[in-house]
Amino acid sequence: MPGPTNGELQIQVHQRLLEEVLNKQREFVTHMNLLEEVVFRCKPGGELTLINPAWARIMGWSEHETLGKNLCDFLAAGESRDCLIEALEAGQPIAQDIRLFTRFQESRTFRLRAQRDTDWYGSLQDVTELSRVIEALEASQARAEKLSLVASRTDNLVIITDALGRIDWANASFEQTTGYTLAEVRGKIPGTVLQGPDTDHEAIQTMANGIQQQTGFTVEVINYTKQGRAYWISIDCSPVFDEQGELSNFIAIERDISEKKKSEQFLEESERQHRQILSSVSEPIFRCNDQLTISFMNEAWTKAIAADRNQTLPIKLLDVIHQDDHQEVSESARRALKGKEPVRQEIRMASVDGGWRRMELVLAKAPGRDVEDRSNITGAAIDIEEHWQVTQSIMLAKQQAEELSQARTRFVANMSHEIRTPLNAIIGMTSVLETTTLNEQQQLCLDTIRNGGKTLLSVVNDILDFAKLDQGEVELDVTKFSWSDLFEEVADLVAAEVDDKGLSLTLHGSDKMPPAMRGDLHRLRQILLNTLSNAVKFTARGSIEVWTDWLADGAETGNSSDSQGLLCFTVTDTGTGIAEDRLATLFNPFTQADGSITRNFGGTGLGLAICKQLCNQLGGVIEAISELGRGTVMKVQIPVTGTTASALAPAQGKTDADTQNGPSVAETRILVAEDSLANQLVIEAMLNQLGYTNVTIVSDGQQALNVMGAQVVDLVLLDIHMPVMDGFTAARSIRDNSDIAQPVIFALTADVTTDAINTANDVGIDLWVSKPITGAALKEAFAKLPEIKANSGAATRSKTPFLKGAQL
Repeated sequence: MPGPTNGELQIQVHQRLLEEVLNKQREFVTHMNLLEEVVFRCKPGGELTLINPAWARIMGWSEHETLGKNLCDFLAAGESRDCLIEALEAGQPIAQDIRLFTRFQESRTFRLRAQRDTDWYGSLQDVTELSRVIEALEASQARAEKLSLVASRTDNLVIITDALGRIDWANASFEQTTGYTLAEVRGKIPGTVLQGPDTDHEAIQTMANGIQQQTGFTVEVINYTKQGRAYWISIDCSPVFDEQGELSNFIAIERDISEKKKSEQFLEESERQHRQILSSVSEPIFRCNDQLTISFMNEAWTKAIAADRNQTLPIKLLDVIHQDDHQEVSESARRALKGKEPVRQEIRMASVDGGWRRMELVLAKAPGRDVEDRSNITGAAIDIEEHWQVTQSIMLAKQQAEELSQARTRFVANMSHEIRTPLNAIIGMTSVLETTTLNEQQQLCLDTIRNGGKTLLSVVNDILDFAKLDQGEVELDVTKFSWSDLFEEVADLVAAEVDDKGLSLTLHGSDKMPPAMRGDLHRLRQILLNTLSNAVKFTARGSIEVWTDWLADGAETGNSSDSQGLLCFTVTDTGTGIAEDRLATLFNPFTQADGSITRNFGGTGLGLAICKQLCNQLGGVIEAISELGRGTVMKVQIPVTGTTASALAPAQGKTDADTQNGPSVAETRILVAEDSLANQLVIEAMLNQLGYTNVTIVSDGQQALNVMGAQVVDLVLLDIHMPVMDGFTAARSIRDNSDIAQPVIFALTADVTTDAINTANDVGIDLWVSKPITGAALKEAFAKLPEIKANSGAATRSKTPFLKGAQL
């Protein structure tokens, strides 16, 4: 199983990195949720985009009700909205008290501390209690005991100092947190007891200034316990004046913020890692909601995607995607939100170079929801432009190769047609002359012409067969046959050359051979004839032996008289043999074992290549074993069905046509449409020899239609390639014309391509006879007339039978 591609590995790494960042963010959220202090984030104008649960506990407003609103919207009556907006717009750190109106219909005082990065990050500490304490102190020094009572019951650390900042009193929380008792620290300045090496010097100076200027201070600072443990503390110190306006005390409310600082440090580290990770990724990564509104993008996005870099978020994802891909992207987003696995989609995105680039968009559902309570999607865009261009080039090359292959096949078919047409005149006329009285010299000349024509026809057939096999246009035709009859037929075809060379040809049968077989008789004949002809051609003396065997595989066929198996035959000769280094290319087309073979023996080098392709198509194998100077062994195995059933197909050349009752010769009216004058003469002579004298000959399909409009015709012999109107058009016109008495139509043509034969069946041609045509072939065709007439009509007409003329 192939491993993941580089693009898929990158996406997996990106997903893991994003998951790690999200896990850290969840940990930060957990810490932030535990804080009692309100933590918030808002835009420069004050629009709240993040709050922790402390807001809902203190203010009473839920997160859903709060996010999207402005912080100024919660100011209590009497608070200056303009002052807060001015402070936010100034961008400087903020530390001031504000009063907010809660859902509980009460006004509470908060210490606002905030700093601005891109957005404002800040906290709201509820100091309502502190304010009330200070008010109590300012109202009356005599209420100090009540103040102490209040301070003793708070979890915060409370310290009351004199006007010089020396400790007068501290509550129990102070003692528990610092480890110091009140007795140990009374009369001392808190900093001298609690500060240490990591205490910020600027914070120390701020506190000193607040005491000296009698204004108080607010700081966050590191203090140390008696045991030396450092902790973060938030100090809000306010001065207390007596009735005469003289400074009498300072009161400080201190709150342990160690957990808050850990959370802030964790958040800063998470954000740093998050930015570092996303900055190092070369692919654009983004986050958007279910409306495809982008709320985050990494640096790679701005480098690769043609978006306005000065445009502030949020932006629409579809704005940078080709309009034709919008619907597919929207559908992918819906599927990503519903499923657990990432959704991948090939799209076009706007590129920084001004064009469109092919990108693989990967969308996956992300945890959490945005400020508008919408589902989130994380996405990545992988650049596949180069891969797509390579794929297109490969597809174009494949298409061009297929077109070239088809053009080659058409060229071979056209050349076959052009060669077969004159061959029809040559071989056909020799067939006519054979029936006349000839002297010895004339017979020798006629044999020479006939043999030359057959040799040329064999070359044409090999080239055409190879082209059809290479194009995949050969269809299998399964029939019943006898292996012994097939061998005798093929042996008869090579017997003359065997006798001329003084060779011996022997068939060794096997007792396991079934009486009959079912398979493609024509292809088996072609394989056997090619291998046997090669053995005869390359054997100057000695013998040729054919060994046959049957290997049953025991497979069930559904018929008790049938069995599956392998037909095996081996052709052994004592000929020239083949060098070992040439065996590997023996079955390649247009290749022969030695360049001298073409000079000495002739041939195209296609015979064994055709055998190899035929064996492959039949599910069999062919192999050669040879030794130079010792001869060659060709081994063939073809899967066929063994059967004991009768009704075998007669071997070609062994026909009972002579015993069939053909149509009445004297009464048969024949119309021939043939544009070649030489072929007109050959066909007319052959018909006359067969006793058919009522023959009309025309030169194209239109003339044939004109004749049929004027007289009744029993049989039409149509050439396919003719001027004015071709044979297919003429046949279709005949079948479509109900006013014409429907004749039997034979196609006599040099076109033997699969497409042409299939078209013949569509237009209603009854029999297809390939040129060159001999008298025997024509006689065979006429013998089928009774059967064709019995099955005439579009409803009963079956697939057009095919007869090879000169090879019958």
